[in-house]
Amino acid sequence: MMKKGTYILVLWLWITSVSAQQDQLYTQFGYNKLSFNPAYAGQDDYLSITAIYRDQWNGFPGAPEAQQVSANLPRFKGNAGFGVHLERQSIGVSKSIAIHGSYAYKLRFSGDRMLSLGVMPSLRNLVKDFSDPRLVATEGVIDDPAVMGQRFSKNLFNVGLGTYYNHGNYYLGISVPRILRSSLEIGESGLGSNNEVWHYYIMGGAEFPINKDLSLTPQVLIRKSEVAPLTFDFNVGVKAFDKYNLSATYRSGGLLDDIGESLAVTVGISVNKQFLIGFSNDFSLSEINQVTNGSIELLLYYRFVPDDPKKKVANPRFF
Repeated sequence: MMKKGTYILVLWLWITSVSAQQDQLYTQFGYNKLSFNPAYAGQDDYLSITAIYRDQWNGFPGAPEAQQVSANLPRFKGNAGFGVHLERQSIGVSKSIAIHGSYAYKLRFSGDRMLSLGVMPSLRNLVKDFSDPRLVATEGVIDDPAVMGQRFSKNLFNVGLGTYYNHGNYYLGISVPRILRSSLEIGESGLGSNNEVWHYYIMGGAEFPINKDLSLTPQVLIRKSEVAPLTFDFNVGVKAFDKYNLSATYRSGGLLDDIGESLAVTVGISVNKQFLIGFSNDFSLSEINQVTNGSIELLLYYRFVPDDPKKKVANPRFF
């Protein structure tokens, strides 16, 4: 019979095995396209820095946390874009640190239409720490033969592809962040067949002016992997006075009987033409809401806009 305390360990390992096949989700995906689509690199004429902190399932021991910093460099000679982002994730006894580079080549068409083709090499370090002091069992973890009691680490290289099209007030992108089917197994046994799978992303959005001070900004992010059903985030926002952003996001998923995974509210404020702050609060629609306080996400965005009075810079649309 399973020990009561070991239930916590089993639950953590179950979450870890699931997360190994799923990429990190961010509610403010409209501000974070570079992390899963390399073709977004060099989208603007200036350098921009984005930092994100996400605390998922707040209040649940061992729940996922993620931190990310990305730099999107200005276009080089009008048709080349470069970017880089560093990401840290943790869930239960598992942690990962990854660095991604992005290169995009721009094809310009008549008007302001532009098609980008991108490639994203990445290097990740995966860790499973079974010596974590948070692991508990009724008679002690050290006496449980099912617990290895060691720290394991592994490095993985991968590469992703993406395409991104924008025209005026709308955009569309398709990407596969990792295409190599590397093994994710960590440990001494070498058992199992836990390999990387393809994750497909389709994203799109638009901005529809209501009047000179207000505009409507719907966006959608569709996700599909080879081992999971199709899910999506649908976001509807309102931008006011080129300064304030308020949006609501519905995320599909959860269990079969759930109406979805979560609902989120996001507030964004452009402090000035360089600096934007975004905060979102996710409210779970699945049964996990009985043991968590939802999820929170903080985003900081800074762009190095040149101080040139002859050049007008619009509020960031991230298109």
